[in-house]
Amino acid sequence: MIDLLDRQTQTIQQYADQSESDGVGSPPASEPAGSGDIVSEELDPNALCTELSGRPGSLGMMHVGLCTGGRDGGPQIASELAEIPEPEPEPEAEEPEPEPEPVVVTAEDFARLPIDPGGLTVQPDRGWVMVNIETIAYTGAAEQTFDIELLGTPVRVHAVPLDYTWDYGDGTVFTTDDPGAPYPNHTVHHTYTDATDEGGPAVTRQITLTTQWVGEFSVAGGPWQPVAGVATTTQTTDPFEVRQYDTSLVAGDRA
Repeated sequence: MIDLLDRQTQTIQQYADQSESDGVGSPPASEPAGSGDIVSEELDPNALCTELSGRPGSLGMMHVGLCTGGRDGGPQIASELAEIPEPEPEPEAEEPEPEPEPVVVTAEDFARLPIDPGGLTVQPDRGWVMVNIETIAYTGAAEQTFDIELLGTPVRVHAVPLDYTWDYGDGTVFTTDDPGAPYPNHTVHHTYTDATDEGGPAVTRQITLTTQWVGEFSVAGGPWQPVAGVATTTQTTDPFEVRQYDTSLVAGDRA
């Protein structure tokens, strides 16, 4: 747009200069193009002046000014271009706010929950057990729910027992997915083979139960998601003695 305007303005100026020197009211003829030459077509100065005066600028406000009749009917043309102001800088784009940190229950968060291990019961429950007789153990571990808050957001967590590792204290260790049950429906038990000898040191044992828990969580009532990790609870019985009794027949009075 500016190049075209410059070319047209130069053409009009050439015509005005030639009109003053020659007194001729027609525009100069086109000249062949050469190095540094301005190539223009024959233009009606009055029409060109009108066109330039009404042409909008693409980079700023533009005014192409005064066109009046001159000597011998030839037009006297004056052109004035107002300064084209620098374009206003575009406002810097605001940086988007960072995405909120997702709320996740980690393995560490899960392990810190106050999970109730469920207790550990031994049968017979009398402070001692018999050698070569089944010693029963079971737990009341069960699914639990916790309502906590993370990063200011309410979170609900479920903890579910996964498996149970029973250590009977004499080198016997085994794992089940069964929490056991009381007599006579017992499913977890062990038979001790070492016992206190008469006059010898007492043989005592303890049972230790380690339970692994898995979990899932829901953020602000949303879908349930698995916890990446497990929690562990451990409980141990009080020490108890393993006793041995010999049976014998004795003579008695007969009725």
